[in-house]
Amino acid sequence: MWNRAYRADLSINQTKAAAMLTAGHTFCEAMPQLDGYDNIRDFIACCAQGVLLGAIDPARSAKLLYAAQVALSTFRQRRGPGPPVES
Repeated sequence: MWNRAYRADLSINQTKAAAMLTAGHTFCEAMPQLDGYDNIRDFIACCAQGVLLGAIDPARSAKLLYAAQVALSTFRQRRGPGPPVES
């Protein structure tokens, strides 16, 4: 997704920096909501991938990962320790 957004932005004559910024916003908007164990896990994976791609600034990723940690802790408080049991 990030690559597609980046190339599209470059094709409309944006600078590389502007295209990277726009693609980063697109990437973050597509990340899963922090509701439910699977979404939280996927959010964390997307955040890590975003940092590796350069779509998410490492300073911002710390805040995103903290939000995921808080969401996961509230989820665990409601469900109990450990991942949910598949039914």
